[in-house]
This record gives sequence, structure tokens and C-alpha cells, in this order.
Amino acid sequence: MGQARGDQHAALVLRAVLLVSALATLLLYSLSHRSVTTDQFVVVRYLLPVYVALPVFVGCLWAYASPLWGLIRVRWHSSRRQGTGWRARQLVASAAAALFLCLLALFFLLGAVETITTAASGTYALPQSPKDARLIQELDGLGVSRYYADYWTCYTLVFESGERLHCSTLGRMERYPPYAALLVATLHPAYVLYAESSQDRHFVSYVASQGHPHDGYIRVLFAGYAIYYVPGGQ
Repeated sequence: MGQARGDQHAALVLRAVLLVSALATLLLYSLSHRSVTTDQFVVVRYLLPVYVALPVFVGCLWAYASPLWGLIRVRWHSSRRQGTGWRARQLVASAAAALFLCLLALFFLLGAVETITTAASGTYALPQSPKDARLIQELDGLGVSRYYADYWTCYTLVFESGERLHCSTLGRMERYPPYAALLVATLHPAYVLYAESSQDRHFVSYVASQGHPHDGYIRVLFAGYAIYYVPGGQ
């Protein structure tokens, strides 16, 4: 008996931890700047850990909602042993749980439809966006194949070029060490920065602070980017 009670207590604690963790994730996401960015389809992946707690949440709701139809079929005056007050409270709790389950199902359906619609809209289905295609063509024209850039510019162009281009990220830890090693071994790597960004306005001091050389570079403006490169340097 004691073992059974201990197991029940542990299960309740585990459920509580999962539910609190899910609610904390939702709260932090709502307060984060990532939740209000224009590309919510990408950043919403940070909510995926919530799915770990979803079976627990659905199970709790189902446990309360399942007696609903039985309570509706039972006549109120036939439950004198338990009292009409208890019966009414259970009916309200079961109805509320059923309502939440219906809302979860509705949100799941809406999310699935939005995901399929967005993925098929062309924004993410295209192998290469027109803007990125022009930027890759410009880099090819300048003879640039290895460059430093921000995270999204770096890896997006690498992927869309079929790894014909190689890059490493500035200002953050490199996720793929072979790319970083390749750029370190490059005598004159290029830099693809957002035009008029702080890195662009203070290019010399910025790349010096990163430990990179900065002599002999030419600045080219293209499609909102400032491309720094050494002609024939690669």
C-alpha cells in the first residue's frame, strides 16, 4: 500500500513538473523578442518542448471530461447518496475539461492548416529565393567563395549554393567547426555585412576585434549588404 501511494505521489509530482515547465516555456516565449519577429514560422520551433507535456495535459483533461456523458444521462434526483451539489460540481468540472480539449483540438487543427499553407506558399518551399540568388551571383562575380557573415546569411547561402560557398559566423560560436577552420586558413576571407550596421560603419575596428585582418579590402554595396573583399584574394 505504501509503495502504491509513493508511486502515485511521484506520478503527480512528475505531472506537475511537466505542466509547470510547459507553462514557463510559453511565458518566456511570449515575453521574448523572438515571439514578435516577422518570421514566426521559423522561431516558433522554440515551443516544441511544450509537446513533451502535452500528453500529460490531455490525459488530465480527459480524466475529468470522460464522465461528462454519463453525468448527463443520469437523472439529478437519482443521485441522493452523493448529493446534487457534488453532482453539479462534477458536471461543471467535466464540461470545462471537455471545452479545453475541444479548444486544444481546434488549435491543433488551425496550426496544422497554417503550417501546410505557409510551407507551400513558396517562401520556404523554393530551393533558392530570388534575392539570395542575386546575392550568390554577385559573390560569384566578385570571386568570393569564403566569407564571414551573420548566422542566417551565412548558413542560408551555404545551403542554397549546395555548399559551393563556405562561411563562418561573426560574433557567435561557430556551430560547424570545419567551416571555421576553413575560414581561418583563408588568407583574405570576404565579409558580408548588413549595410549601415554597426559592423559595417566600423568595419576596421570590428574585424580587428574579432582577430581578423582588414588591409586591402574593397567595399561593395549590393541588395542591402556591404560586401568587403580583396580582389583575387581567394
